[in-house]
Amino acid sequence: NIKSVEVIANPGARYAAITKAVIRITTKKILGDGFGFDATTEGSYDEKKNAGGYARLNLYYRRNGLELGAYAYGSKQSSPDEKDLQQMTYLDKTWNQQDRTRWKNKTETFSSRLNASYQFDNNNSLGASISFLRNPKLQTDGKTEGSVLRDEVLTETNTSIRSEFGQNSNWSSNVYYVGKVGKLDIDFNTDWFWSKGNNKNNIDEHYQEVNSEIQNQLVSSTTSKYNRLIASKMMLSYPLLGGDLSVGGEYSFTNRNTNYAIIPNTLADNVIDCIKEGMASAFVTYNRDFGKLNMEAGLRYENVDFKYYDDGKYMAEQSKAYGEWFPSLSLSMPIGNVQMQLSYAADIDRPNYWVLRSGVQYSNHYTYETGNPFLVSEISRNISYDLAYKWLTFNLTYEHVSDPIYQTVEIYKDNATIGLMRMINGKSYNNVTSTLNLQPTFGIWHPMLSAMVEKQWFELQTRDGQYLNKPVAMFRFNNTFDTKWAMFSVMMTYITKGYEENHYIYKPMFNTDLSIYKGFMKDCLTLQLYVSDVFGTNDSHIIGKYGKLKETVFDEFSTSKISLTVRYKFNTTRSKYKGTGAGDSQKNRM
Repeated sequence: NIKSVEVIANPGARYAAITKAVIRITTKKILGDGFGFDATTEGSYDEKKNAGGYARLNLYYRRNGLELGAYAYGSKQSSPDEKDLQQMTYLDKTWNQQDRTRWKNKTETFSSRLNASYQFDNNNSLGASISFLRNPKLQTDGKTEGSVLRDEVLTETNTSIRSEFGQNSNWSSNVYYVGKVGKLDIDFNTDWFWSKGNNKNNIDEHYQEVNSEIQNQLVSSTTSKYNRLIASKMMLSYPLLGGDLSVGGEYSFTNRNTNYAIIPNTLADNVIDCIKEGMASAFVTYNRDFGKLNMEAGLRYENVDFKYYDDGKYMAEQSKAYGEWFPSLSLSMPIGNVQMQLSYAADIDRPNYWVLRSGVQYSNHYTYETGNPFLVSEISRNISYDLAYKWLTFNLTYEHVSDPIYQTVEIYKDNATIGLMRMINGKSYNNVTSTLNLQPTFGIWHPMLSAMVEKQWFELQTRDGQYLNKPVAMFRFNNTFDTKWAMFSVMMTYITKGYEENHYIYKPMFNTDLSIYKGFMKDCLTLQLYVSDVFGTNDSHIIGKYGKLKETVFDEFSTSKISLTVRYKFNTTRSKYKGTGAGDSQKNRM
């Protein structure tokens, strides 16, 4: 049903400032009145003998301008979580806390949606939807075994057994109107969102200093979260002076409450906090062709009113109100068969609400976590150049990042073996990314080669120096063979050593996936066999740099998995539902 696809690497002012890229998909004319459905089921099995799967069903009924739709999804997944951690502290002596974690995660999910829309004519459509999502089980069980060394001499051993259980629920709704009055285009959406979640964590710890008796400690903590949001947005477009003028705005209000309690409460404080945030934005864009040259200029303003409450008391120091301007300009034109675009835009990364908490949480005997309500948003100002010629595309992007948000670990309670994890704002830095994609076709062979190199100028005082500037590169080589029997694909990814902000990839990463895809009955019935991480090499090896005193060596181990997906479609077409939602960036922060 796809007519064309356009990728925008540096979107303009009409999109929320958090948006870093946009894919515009234009579909063909709607067909297929009557009843239709799309059913999918998948089963998977990994090398650790964990089984999982999901089922998804999309139903609709379409008659003239009316469309009624229903959606249901259910899944049950089990996955290992295996990692090794070394937390290094450099004082007069070198402390090395080593952990070997072997956990298993189990997740159950159910979601559903009902939607209705009516298309009065080619220009006017009205619709509404309501959605429900439930996680009846979010469970983690396993063991961590560790030791503490001082100048490579063993001083302590420890074991902790973790049992964690959580549940989440959320409801959301959307109402929209998309229409045209004369030459004026109208796009209006309003959304409501509600969610709650709770989590209970039990840790049975055993630790023993050398030549001392073993000590035991049982720690129990509970966390509950409650969110509410209401949001609306409107965009108006009108032809003006040979081009198109668009203006619009969006407003959202968020109320979030978090409660944290721990036993014994001598380890950390109980926390009851509340965040109330209103965010308003307005934008204007103008798009016009000047011969072969297309220009789109825009300006967006976003204002945030953030109020923080600790146990019901308003905290003026942590609260803040601020606004930001986001100008954008895009110029594109063809030269022969070459398409080129030069653009400028800015985007913002607002910290999620969990990161903005103030209390300290207990993770284990050696690790605590806390939030940072003093964080300010990270802003990236970007200049991007794009080129496309037949099966070749190229992108070069320069970014200036202000107030980058990244994780640090500090010494806690004057104890070198205890680390406090929190997010902070760092110094501004520059970053350059270059990407080249090649997608030729040779008969049944459809190769795709992608190469990306990213270079940053990131400043942080560490034991290795002041600048974390070593570039990182990623190479992807996908091979698809479209034969008359089936479609076979081999997908490979390689990532080099290098820095991403204060994290250093100290070992290269390599991954290979395989896929076999077969369609029957004019693709109404399709089967796909997929093998991820065939050789078990997609491990992650990272060193976190946290200044001169601390760094963390983090090794996470991958798991190979095989899955079989079966899909059957009957009388399927694209949906007439045109609701795009409001307040999406705030929902994601929850």
